[in-house]
Amino acid sequence: MIYSANDEGVAALNRLGTCLPEYVSAISDEAERLLAVADEHADLLGVHVGALRGALGSIQQETRDAAEPIEELSEKTLDTADGYQEVIDRKRFSAGGSGASDAAGGGTGGAGVLGGAAAGAMAGAGAGAAGTAGGMDTGEAADTAPQSTCLNVSMTGSIPQGYEAVVSSRHDSADPTVCSVFDRFAGELTVQDANYPADQTAHYSPSDNSEHPRGVYYNAEADLTNPRGPGSTYYHELGHMIDNAATGYQGDLSDTPEFREALMEDGRNILSIYESMTDEQKENFVSFISQDSAHSASDLIDAVTSGQLYGRYGHPREYWQRPGNLQAEAFAHFFEASMGGGTKRDLLSNLFPTAFGRFTEMIESLVPHVPKLTLHR
Repeated sequence: MIYSANDEGVAALNRLGTCLPEYVSAISDEAERLLAVADEHADLLGVHVGALRGALGSIQQETRDAAEPIEELSEKTLDTADGYQEVIDRKRFSAGGSGASDAAGGGTGGAGVLGGAAAGAMAGAGAGAAGTAGGMDTGEAADTAPQSTCLNVSMTGSIPQGYEAVVSSRHDSADPTVCSVFDRFAGELTVQDANYPADQTAHYSPSDNSEHPRGVYYNAEADLTNPRGPGSTYYHELGHMIDNAATGYQGDLSDTPEFREALMEDGRNILSIYESMTDEQKENFVSFISQDSAHSASDLIDAVTSGQLYGRYGHPREYWQRPGNLQAEAFAHFFEASMGGGTKRDLLSNLFPTAFGRFTEMIESLVPHVPKLTLHR
């Protein structure tokens, strides 16, 4: 397995560094247990008991000999994870491949948190109601990579046949207000690499430097058959870029304490209702948010409940601890769902009515306004 400077790589390295000493200890303990069994049944083993004891003794000795170098390897692995984390902290990337469906307005509390589609998801769970995290690579797109546009967004890399038709169809069925914001910014949006390795985490890079220019890095071919919905990564990552571009690339529009508190308030309400469910309802609700189509709900529920409730998709806990990441992910999830994301928009707006109301206010602040005509008598 190849680890890179992304949240998944950091998590894998931390797991490996933690488990290595545990494996050594487990082997030693098992050898000790087998020796005890051999002694207990020495009469049954007969002439073989000596050979078995010798083999187990050798295992114990070799395990003791390996303990120190394994401990050193563990420390180096954990140090590498810390180093990768520092790289990520210096340059925040969005969770890749997670795209997260009417605006709920500025809801203020628990009464409306489960309206509409979400009410059916949770309240009806007893009757069987049926992302991520960002990577970084330093290689630039090849100079010979084809240049094109997709919905007026600059694209570097090959675009698979039928892909533009997919994202165009979503554009045509998008929420009109969100779509107008997309159109406003499209000309300054950039996909730096549409052929980014599919096994690497798609992301938006906000840092404009020569090694990793500002823009989106993802695999368009993989997004064409994205189980979370074709085109989900395209609109999710460009949502991140719009969030950043709306401030002139001086931070994110979404990075406000009000938006964060709205998300946390909705999270408290979701958790409160979940805890009042029967065991069967809880099981069915978790099954519901574990579906590919509920990826964005799973991701955000995991975040706002501090991991107490989650589905199949989510980010490592460390990711959510970084300032601004919760708001940025919510903005991108809401944006993607609103760009022809089907039922995802209804689900998110009902689960997170307060936060979705804040999102709507942010979007409306970006709508290009036509000056009113003043008539003089």
